[in-house]
Amino acid sequence: MQQNNEKPRNNQRDVLDKLVQSQDFMGAFGILQQDFGDIADYSVVWERFATSCVLAGRDALALEVYDRIFSSGAGSSSAVVEHAELLLKDGNLGPAQEFLRQYPDIKLQTAEDVAVYFRAFEAFDPSFALDRIPDDLLVDDTVALMRIDLLRRLGRFEIAANEIQHQIEQSPRPDRFLVRQARTLEALGQWAASQTAWEDIRKQGLAEEGECLFNLMRLLKRQDKSEQALVLFSSALQADIPIFQLARCGAVLGLPNTVRGLLDRAILTPDENEDHEKLANVSLDFGMLDHFAALVLQQETHDLGAKELLKHLARTFSIELGHRKHFGMGGSQTSPQLFLPHLAKQIPRADGEPTSDAVLLVNATLAMGGAERQLVQLVKAIKSADVHPSRIHVALFSLSEDRGHAFFLPQLRQENVHIHDLSTVQPSPLDMHDIQSLATRLLPSPLRNDALQLQTLVKQLNPGIIHGWQDRASLAAAWTGIGPPDRKLFMSVRNMQPSKRGQTVPYAFDMYKWIVQQPNVKMIANSDIGARDYEHWLGLQTGDVAVVKNALNLPKILNQRSRKPAGPVVLGGVFRLAFNKRPELWLRTFAKLQRKLDFEIEARIFGRGPLEENLSKMITDLEVTNFKIVTNTTDMAEIYAGLDALLLMSRVEGLPNVVLEAQGFGLPVAACDVGGTREACLLDGPGTALLLDEDINADTASDKIAEWLPGALAIGEADRKRFIAENFSLAKISADMQMLYGASDGHA
Repeated sequence: MQQNNEKPRNNQRDVLDKLVQSQDFMGAFGILQQDFGDIADYSVVWERFATSCVLAGRDALALEVYDRIFSSGAGSSSAVVEHAELLLKDGNLGPAQEFLRQYPDIKLQTAEDVAVYFRAFEAFDPSFALDRIPDDLLVDDTVALMRIDLLRRLGRFEIAANEIQHQIEQSPRPDRFLVRQARTLEALGQWAASQTAWEDIRKQGLAEEGECLFNLMRLLKRQDKSEQALVLFSSALQADIPIFQLARCGAVLGLPNTVRGLLDRAILTPDENEDHEKLANVSLDFGMLDHFAALVLQQETHDLGAKELLKHLARTFSIELGHRKHFGMGGSQTSPQLFLPHLAKQIPRADGEPTSDAVLLVNATLAMGGAERQLVQLVKAIKSADVHPSRIHVALFSLSEDRGHAFFLPQLRQENVHIHDLSTVQPSPLDMHDIQSLATRLLPSPLRNDALQLQTLVKQLNPGIIHGWQDRASLAAAWTGIGPPDRKLFMSVRNMQPSKRGQTVPYAFDMYKWIVQQPNVKMIANSDIGARDYEHWLGLQTGDVAVVKNALNLPKILNQRSRKPAGPVVLGGVFRLAFNKRPELWLRTFAKLQRKLDFEIEARIFGRGPLEENLSKMITDLEVTNFKIVTNTTDMAEIYAGLDALLLMSRVEGLPNVVLEAQGFGLPVAACDVGGTREACLLDGPGTALLLDEDINADTASDKIAEWLPGALAIGEADRKRFIAENFSLAKISADMQMLYGASDGHA
């Protein structure tokens, strides 16, 4: 019977093929349903027809055909991938992800298959895509590049670096991997090596000149070589470089007027060779809203979604965006400043459900730093104020281990609180009727990305308390959390206001000024001098910024026996090997100190960072002896028990934890008088610390230390330990936070 039907089936296949060739797809679809209706038996025919539809641009019909194929329980691996690709092409990212997750075991056959998974999951679930790349496809450079990018997205930079090096050695096109290598070296904190890599890329012409210059300027600035970066920028302005790339360079160097002038020129005297979409994106990233609007609305090819967003925003806020009168006069409208007066009025404050009893703490990372250590201490303090750990949530923008962003993660996990990695959070869909959601899409970067990721979590938890930790997290937390009248917002700020730290965030002042005027908002500093600095900057009254000093795990510290001088005296440094800690000044001071003392002295620096390689080279060049850098020890008892004194020569500090810890172990401390360092030091009676001038040089510093150190070593440890116990206990910070948060249960 089956044989008797085969000939008619073949005839109908011929008819089907002829209809497809003549572009009569609806007629062909009718034949398909009538004569090949049993999809399970004729899935190959259905899939071939779907592919023909795709090739002819009949995507809607192809989607319908695939829906029927998969509804019948049929469908090959190639059909799964092609269906997902259609969904992605149509802008349906969520449905594409949901669909692909239903077929976790399919085998990817080609680089094009891998590319579909990459597009679907790279941003929000890179692990899912990474786990599905078969080893036999890694011989294809394109697949290897996608795997490397997924590893980088996951923060697995060490593995990515190793695979990049392997590809450079094995690939017939190693140049394709050099840009990834430069970016990965930077992510690993190897800034000098990344700079060298970009210089090589520039010489070989492997990337656009503007892209190379942008990255070189960023890296120079990170290495405190701003003058070199400015020289590079001056030469770039004379070269034939696209305006959008020049604007990026100007912005990273903190030259807003230059950036505005470049974007004015791009709008008032347009160049058809310029990439207007990239110009628009640069404008938005730097908060130049009028420029963004003008570039989007004037280009027929630009994203229709962005045009609709701008038009809806203009109607909602009754504002005019992108008008030519705003350019060339320095009066263009910027984000978020434009939204601030409207936002407070238009967010519904009394509507909706009451907030929950959750406490949400937000920070950038859990890297090896004093602020991150204090975040863990804050969690302990909140718990000791009778807040159950199930109600405490800690959100981090990155927990990449390879970038050092998860250093304190093990300690935080011991507190049994909820930990959220915001880098894996998919932003909530745009809601045109939600004022905050609307405005967030038009924030500058990185505030836009931070707020989008945080919004999802805030909507889910609806916390009664949101506490941002350091400036970046505080701004995102405040923007996202403003609204409910029963919510309390706290912003723990840095040791000094942003402009003094060389930060060029043009919206920071306006945002802070607006935020502190909102109800239920409180700013917190960890030192008196830091609080006064923010108050002066924002025009606040003395005392408007609360002070909550750092806390130590005192029982662990004070019960330790400090090291008694025996053998060579060991001078220690505990800090990140970064520019603001001035490790090179520390080394030069020690080298001179060795020659001025009449007893043997050794040096131990505990830490790692981008200057580790430079410092090791300096030790050799200066022929310094008895100097050791320790990078693999983090236990306080192990560090301080082997030291006789501590030296800290930072250019910038808040309330330095290492100064507190060293005195808690009974050690004498010498430190530069910056930030809140003075407040962290015992300055009365026996055992007092040595405060050095902020701009001191190595010769003067070594003279002062040589004069102070012998007497400091001879004095007992009791006064230093008592000073720490009385001023920096966990119980004290717990009482301070309980008073600020309000009720003892942690919910206002």
